[in-house]
Amino acid sequence: MSLLIRLFRQVLLPIAILALGILSMRLVIASGPDTGLGQTTPADERPIVAHVQPQPGSHQPQLMVWAEVQAAQQADLGSPSGQRITQVFVDLGQQVQAGQLLIQLDDRGLLAQQQGLAAQKTGLEAQLASAEQRFRSDRELLSLERSLTEAAENELKRQQTLAQRNLSTAAQLEQAENALAQRQLSLAQRQLAVNNQANERAQLQAQLQQLEAQQQQLQLQLEDLQIRSPINGRVSRLEARLGERASGNLARVQSEQMELQAWVAAHRLTGQPRSARTLTGQLLSEQLQLGSELRSGALELRLQTQHQGLIPGQQQAILLDLPAVDALLLPESSLYPGEMVFVVKDGRLQAQRVELKGRLWQQGQPFVLLADQAELRHPILVTRINEASTGLAVKLEGVAHAN
Repeated sequence: MSLLIRLFRQVLLPIAILALGILSMRLVIASGPDTGLGQTTPADERPIVAHVQPQPGSHQPQLMVWAEVQAAQQADLGSPSGQRITQVFVDLGQQVQAGQLLIQLDDRGLLAQQQGLAAQKTGLEAQLASAEQRFRSDRELLSLERSLTEAAENELKRQQTLAQRNLSTAAQLEQAENALAQRQLSLAQRQLAVNNQANERAQLQAQLQQLEAQQQQLQLQLEDLQIRSPINGRVSRLEARLGERASGNLARVQSEQMELQAWVAAHRLTGQPRSARTLTGQLLSEQLQLGSELRSGALELRLQTQHQGLIPGQQQAILLDLPAVDALLLPESSLYPGEMVFVVKDGRLQAQRVELKGRLWQQGQPFVLLADQAELRHPILVTRINEASTGLAVKLEGVAHAN
């Protein structure tokens, strides 16, 4: 035990004291006054930021709204007949013209009926033609019978006059009376024939009209079995399958022209919208229909366009071009919450409240329009900094150009 104590006092204790002294000297040197010995220059920790110095000018603000894309014209096509599909003349996505035949349903039964009606019509027309001929002939004979009856009446009057003068015999008078009676009987029979033929003609004409009505109805049924496009457009849906029975909507045709419908808060409009564009600046339409303001303060906006790439049923972001204003144009990133920007003075940030006059998009990038003021003639911070505040030291490098 005593040996261990001597070893600790003679060897380990001096070593521990020496190590403690060296550590103390290092602490003193590190915390001592700056002598310039072994000192390195600290790195510049100021954030490097981009800035812009906008110039006042006339700019056209834009209002972004979401619109629903609809086909300006759309037709869902089908048939309630339940007949089988015998032919399909189009493919999905194919362009079609108004009146073009798309789908043919089984019409063999109706075609057979149509042929039967055509044969009946031919027979009725022949009967009617014959009746017309007899009617014209009897009318001519009726006119002749009237003339002969009138002659017989005149002959009887002449014989009566002669008999009164004893210039005619009783036999001659009786013969004249008999002749008149025969003429009158013949006239009556001819008149009855004409009347009967008129009734026959009327019946035949009525049967023919009824038959023609049946043919027209049958033609409509045949047309129902021919599914045609009512508009110019593109086949956007095709459910027809050969051999299957027609059920529900078999096809849909949509016009190439699209209609966009949006609801715009009236207080967001600084003037009448003049045109509408995509976010990338492509013109959609310069003819906008703006409805009257509703109680909710919203306005219905409609526009039609031939712009490619619009899909019915989807939502499309559009930009409404509003009347131009005089303002400063800055990137969206320069505007901080509370309508505030940071100007850079002497290498430090200084918060500045601004008046927002609108927004616009260039090449899909958002910009803000600010009312011009003297304080904004200094460089304006563009880089987004989470810890941005008045007095923060920054290093300017690079310029974000505002066109």
